[in-house]
Amino acid sequence: MPNYEPWNISHEMFDGLTTQEQKLRFLVRYAVLAPSSHNSQPWSFVASGSHIDLIPDLSRALEISDIDHRQLHISMGTALENLLIAAEYFGYATHVSYLLGRVAGTEQIRIEFAEQTTEVAQNDRRLVEAILRRHTNRGEYTKEIPEASFLEEIRKLTTDAIRIDIVTNPVKKQALADVTIRAGIAAMDDPKFRAELSRYLKNNQTRSPLGMPAFGMGIPTLLSFIVPFLSQFFNINKLREKADRALLTEHTPAILVISTAHDTPEYWIKTGKIYERIALEATAHGMHTNPMAAAIQIGDFYMELQKILGIKSTRPQFFSRLGYAKSETRHSPRLHADHVTASASFTRNIKIFQEIFDKLQPKSGNFRPK
Repeated sequence: MPNYEPWNISHEMFDGLTTQEQKLRFLVRYAVLAPSSHNSQPWSFVASGSHIDLIPDLSRALEISDIDHRQLHISMGTALENLLIAAEYFGYATHVSYLLGRVAGTEQIRIEFAEQTTEVAQNDRRLVEAILRRHTNRGEYTKEIPEASFLEEIRKLTTDAIRIDIVTNPVKKQALADVTIRAGIAAMDDPKFRAELSRYLKNNQTRSPLGMPAFGMGIPTLLSFIVPFLSQFFNINKLREKADRALLTEHTPAILVISTAHDTPEYWIKTGKIYERIALEATAHGMHTNPMAAAIQIGDFYMELQKILGIKSTRPQFFSRLGYAKSETRHSPRLHADHVTASASFTRNIKIFQEIFDKLQPKSGNFRPK
C-alpha cells in the first residue's frame, strides 16, 4: 500500500542522482523512517544548496498529550539522527546548528553538508541498514539480558549533560513498572487524552500514513476496527493493568531511561538523537525497543523515576523497554519524504505571497465582504 512505500528504499538509488538537491532530498527518505510519538511524524524539511532545515510541523503536534512539545522535539531528534547516519554513509561531512523556531517554545535545526571522499566504515553501513529494519515492538521479550558489546556501545553515548540508565535489576524494574502503569492509567483518565489517542490508533488495514496500526500491539485485524472506539470511551490501561505489569516485569529484560541536565528543546532533540542511536544499535544486535512516555509526560511521575534511579541533577526525558522480541511485527506507515520536503525557492515564494496577502487585508475590523 502507498502508506508503506517509504520503506522501499535501497542504497543503489543514490548512484543515479546528479544534483545536490536530489541527493539531499534522498537523504530525507532515511530521516522520515524515524520513530515519533503516536507515529505523528511532526517534522518538515527544506532542502537548499548545501543544507537542510529540519522544522517542526505543528499541524501534526499532539496538542493534549504533548502540550509542551517535548515529544515533538524528541521526534525531531530521531529524524535528525537518521539523517546524519545516512549522510555519513553516502559520503557527507555534516555540521548541526540549533536555531530559534518561528513559534515560541520550538526550535529548528540546520544541517550543513560537505562532500568528502573517505571510505564508508563498516559501522556506518551497519547502522544505515538498521534504519530500514528498525521498528517498535510492543510484544513480549525474552528474559535474555542485552549483550555486553551492546552495553559498551551505549555507555559511549553518555556525556556530562546526558545520562543513560539501562535497568536490569528486578527490584528496580518492578518499581519503574509500577510508576509507568500508574502514569498510564492517569493519562487515560482524561477524556481529551483518550480522544487524541483514538485518532492515532488505526485498524490493521489502514491507508493512513500516520498513526499506529493495531497489529503493532498484537491485536488481530477484526478486533482492530473497534480499538479506536474502545480507547476513546474506556480507560483501557486500567483494564490492562495486570497484563501491563506482567509485560514490564516478566517480559522486559531491560528498561532504558535517558535523562538530561537541561530541560529545554535543544536537549529534547538531543534525547531523540541518542534514543534513535540506541534503537539502531539494538536493531543491529537483534533487539527491539518500545517507548512508553506516560511517566515522562504526566504530572510529577518523572520525580518518582528520579528517586528510583537515584538521580537529582538530571530530568528523565525518555523511557523505553529493551530486549529480544519473542515474535516479529511490521513497520508502521509513513508519509513519503516528498510530502514533507520543500525546496528553499518554494518556501520563499510562499513567504512572499503571505506578505502580499497580509498587506491586502483591511485595517478595519468592521470590514464585511459583499
